[in-house]
Amino acid sequence: HNSYHRGSPNIDKLNFKFYPSVGAGVEALRNGNIEGLSTLPEEAYEDFVQNGGYSIHYPTQHQYTAIFFNENHAESLKTDAVRTALAHATDKELLISSIFGERAQSVDSFILPGSIGYPPDLETNTFDPALASALLEEAGWTLDEGSTVRRNGDEALRFELVIIDSPELSVVADALAAQWLAIGVDLYIRPVEFSFLASDVLRDRSYDMLLSGEQYGIDPDPFAFWHSSQAEYPGLNLSGFRNRSADDLIDAARSTSDASARRENYIELQDIVAEELPAIFLYQPSYFYITPRKIQGISLGTVIVPADRFSLIEKWYIKTRRVISRTD
Repeated sequence: HNSYHRGSPNIDKLNFKFYPSVGAGVEALRNGNIEGLSTLPEEAYEDFVQNGGYSIHYPTQHQYTAIFFNENHAESLKTDAVRTALAHATDKELLISSIFGERAQSVDSFILPGSIGYPPDLETNTFDPALASALLEEAGWTLDEGSTVRRNGDEALRFELVIIDSPELSVVADALAAQWLAIGVDLYIRPVEFSFLASDVLRDRSYDMLLSGEQYGIDPDPFAFWHSSQAEYPGLNLSGFRNRSADDLIDAARSTSDASARRENYIELQDIVAEELPAIFLYQPSYFYITPRKIQGISLGTVIVPADRFSLIEKWYIKTRRVISRTD
């Protein structure tokens, strides 16, 4: 039809239904009252995975989750060896496979796959707990016999990790705590409500470490998250990262429309951040969308806002069967 920008859709009409709880939405999906749902509680997830009547889609989200180090709040984090050891003690692949499965992928940077400047060959700190322990020993953090936590003089190698009080981040934080305790680092997890995080914790930068996500719009401009001008509240430079060369690269990338120049700026910027190690980048979460298998033609790329799942909806169609009838 000429009235449609990309041709007439295969499905004529959409109805959106709203439910008071996730459980009510799940039940509506089970009984056929709806034909799409963008969330499932963990206890229902496996049932739908095993059910052959549904398709589950995992488009990536334009965000990453990381552990942000606040060196201004924890003196020991100023030591390169400590931050590097923590990176070597973090088994991202195990964390993701055991918690998320297909619902996340590991990342090593704040520039995500598919974005301009994404570095497939960025040098990172691979999982190596033996090397992590050696680095801490060399830096004076020793593990006494019978103890589980390293000490340097009177100071224990202990950090507080602030997280938003959510099931996902709680599980991730617990996994990190177990991995780091294996090299003698004690991690105390402090869950806070989002309102308190925004009004108090971020305002005062009152955390040793923060486990949090950062989300981009369409453009991967890292200014809001990594420029030194954003290191103080209400800026979102959560590590308080300050580096003049990094600032210059961010500013240069923002001032040009030349894609090649921006790419080079971002690659050099990521090398600086990888060297300084103000954060450990963990994973890029996937958006979740489940539909009955009879709905075909669904192609979901990266989702920036939830409505993006409908960006190619004109290609969706409902699978039908051809029935041959014979009349006398």
